[in-house]
Amino acid sequence: MNLLEKLVERNERRLKKIDENPDPTKLWSNRLGYEIDRDHYRELLEAWQQGKPLLPWFPSAILARAMGALHMQLETFVDQFPEESPRYYQAVRSMGLPENVCDTMVLAVAAVKLGDLPAPSLISLCPRVPCRLWIYYMKILAEYFNVPQFEIDPPHEYSEESIKYLAGQLGELIEFAERNVPGIKYDQDRHLELLEAEGAWFGYANKEWELRKRIPLPVDSRDTFRQPFRRGPDLIDDTAKLLEFWRQRTEEIEERAARGVGREERLRVLWIWGRPVYADPMNVLEPRGVSVPAVVLPPTATFGGKFPISDDGKELGRQFSPLEHEASNWLSQDMLQRPRRGGHGWAEDIIWVCQDLKCDAIVYYQVVGCLHMGSPAKLVADMAERELGVPTLILAGREMEATFLPIPEFESRLAEFIDMVLAQKGRG
Repeated sequence: MNLLEKLVERNERRLKKIDENPDPTKLWSNRLGYEIDRDHYRELLEAWQQGKPLLPWFPSAILARAMGALHMQLETFVDQFPEESPRYYQAVRSMGLPENVCDTMVLAVAAVKLGDLPAPSLISLCPRVPCRLWIYYMKILAEYFNVPQFEIDPPHEYSEESIKYLAGQLGELIEFAERNVPGIKYDQDRHLELLEAEGAWFGYANKEWELRKRIPLPVDSRDTFRQPFRRGPDLIDDTAKLLEFWRQRTEEIEERAARGVGREERLRVLWIWGRPVYADPMNVLEPRGVSVPAVVLPPTATFGGKFPISDDGKELGRQFSPLEHEASNWLSQDMLQRPRRGGHGWAEDIIWVCQDLKCDAIVYYQVVGCLHMGSPAKLVADMAERELGVPTLILAGREMEATFLPIPEFESRLAEFIDMVLAQKGRG
């Protein structure tokens, strides 16, 4: 059974469990979210079986769907199966790939090699993206599986000229894909529909962000570990169903906030980057009354409103074309500028999020092999202490493999830090 089949089956079981034993402490809208996840895995599985085009980490997931293809984030499937990591590491070694880099990326390549995930139909490369490893990961996929490659040459600054230039690059990418990948055909009307849905989705995500500022946190901290982009408007073909989930979710959180519903909150912790998928930090945090209002990844400050999405050309006094809209979103969200901003840019975003969500402490999960988010951990800790008086725990480990940071050590170090902060604040 491949990973997509397992994920469909897992979500079917989860839905059955919710129906038979609903948990009143959890958001009821979670049920629709898991149904959407199941639909997503099923749609990808059927596309794989039918030979339809699949595009991992395409520059825009919305654009991929408008082209009649499906976007894939391969590592987000692999990281749900830590028990498979020994087998995947063996495949990584047989391919001659380095083991001392971000494990979810190289293990995703291994999963494709072993037939547990589908091979890509086309690879598009954007050299100036936040993740330094990403470009090599994508090249490995392209060259190992012998699929067409297209490299985007993005500009550095946000300007009308840059928007036009990047939109032109996206147009060339569409033409390249239509020539080289059977089944790809760009549909501008569908693209416009999806861009409109994206605007509505961002509106819901921004509204939820504002609600996360409430004390106590009106949403289960386990839910904050799921990033908004994991359920973006491109995820399934039924866009209306996905937006209905976001409407239900934000209204439910808003209603809980109005009633003051939430767990006891003695401390607010901002979690940075990923977490060890083989361990559950809430086993330590929840009994101590600790809430986690956000988990910081590259797009997090965007969902908080620090980098608003494009207003469709109004700032330049004219209407954008769909591809210009895509280009404007890329540039205005600062996703292409982050490498130039360096570690200080990452640190500034984290400090902004920490202050905006009124967090008392930071846990920085320093993923081994992650150069862009792992390296600035000490810089972030120093800035948080100096500018906000907020202490930081740095935990170095992998996402999938436990020998670097075993569960007992992970839990004991996390518990010691939380207990120390609680004592310092007189909340012990």
